[in-house]
Amino acid sequence: MRLRLWREDIPIEEAFTRLLTSGGDQSVIRELGKSLLYARSFEEYNIEPKSGEDLEKMFSALCERLKLTKPEEVQQWLEKTGQNKATIMKRLSFQDSLQRLKQVIISEEAVKSEFLNRKPRMDRVLFALMRLDNESIAREMYYRVRDDHQDFGLLARQFSQGPEAATGGLIGPKLVNELNPELRKMLAPLQAGEISEPFTLDGKQYLLVQLIRVDSVQFNPNLELSMRDELFEQWTERQLSLAGAALVESGTVEKQVLPEVQAT
Repeated sequence: MRLRLWREDIPIEEAFTRLLTSGGDQSVIRELGKSLLYARSFEEYNIEPKSGEDLEKMFSALCERLKLTKPEEVQQWLEKTGQNKATIMKRLSFQDSLQRLKQVIISEEAVKSEFLNRKPRMDRVLFALMRLDNESIAREMYYRVRDDHQDFGLLARQFSQGPEAATGGLIGPKLVNELNPELRKMLAPLQAGEISEPFTLDGKQYLLVQLIRVDSVQFNPNLELSMRDELFEQWTERQLSLAGAALVESGTVEKQVLPEVQAT
């Protein structure tokens, strides 16, 4: 692929090399490098830019989102923002191509797989907790709730030694991944309403926990979109890193001139 850059028609690889050796701001070079990468990817994956009627529909949809219902309102908005329709149409076309590229690079199966990997860290849990200084009292509270069906919250208000006593022991909802590992382990096998046996985290206080509910995150279009964006950004960083490494290995540029790439 060849690009029009610095008034010359040059290969994209040479364009990237010139950017790296230009001595410009690294953040600017990095963004330009991303643009070059996307341009090459559009061609590689046969992603043609939208034009004509399709592009007009995209512009109309933008106006609808901005609640610009009359031609004069559209013109006033363009003047106020210092833009023109041609520039906006070009930007809309690029964003549309970029979204289609994301779907090619990051498949739905890849997003779902990443979701399943992260799900345990994304779920939230609501539970009640009781802190007691004496193991025998903790054991007594356990039997009161389990066998005598006394209310955990009322007992927590009366006997708990922690600040959560004011709320009847209620804590959360909290991200499961943010909980103390031992606390997470004690909550894991519980069903809603069940109580754990007494346990300790510090060897001093004894704890009882009752599971109220688990707010399990569900896979949905908004979550799919945000996770695809994140995975695509990681892919972009890897491609830029590989391209820079190849140029260094070939002796085309020195490592010191490469812009920093986010670790993924």
